[in-house]
Amino acid sequence: MHSNFKHLLKKLPVILTLIAVIITIMTWVNLMTFRGFFDAWSRAFLFALVSVLPIGGLMFLALYQLIRRVFSRWPDMLRNLLLGVVMTLILQSIMALTTTASIQNFNSVNQFFNLYLMSFLYALPVGLLFASVTAVMVNIEIEQEVITKAKQQ
Repeated sequence: MHSNFKHLLKKLPVILTLIAVIITIMTWVNLMTFRGFFDAWSRAFLFALVSVLPIGGLMFLALYQLIRRVFSRWPDMLRNLLLGVVMTLILQSIMALTTTASIQNFNSVNQFFNLYLMSFLYALPVGLLFASVTAVMVNIEIEQEVITKAKQQ
């Protein structure tokens, strides 16, 4: 368990950087100006840090188990990719919603929805790229671990 925690701490800067980049894109799409940008960005980032990150971690564990059971015949790489895509869609939906809501520059529900959708769609390629790269990297890590264990025996 201690090893898993250390492994998670090593990945935390990458996760925080991804969240910061996605929040930056979403905030920019909502504001389209530098006026009030840092305040809006910092509120959205702080919210993501204290709520979305822990919820995302728990959701990751639950989805990981579910995908592993339901798609047990799939190769690890495909399962990891599916997990990454599903997590990206869910978490970016939440971040787009909270980022748009924190801006509070909308005059109608329709305008709010349009800003939310633009935030989500503009940041989605970044999230999907990260999910794809992560799936490949996790698969490589697993393969290296298996090779190391095989050499030790």
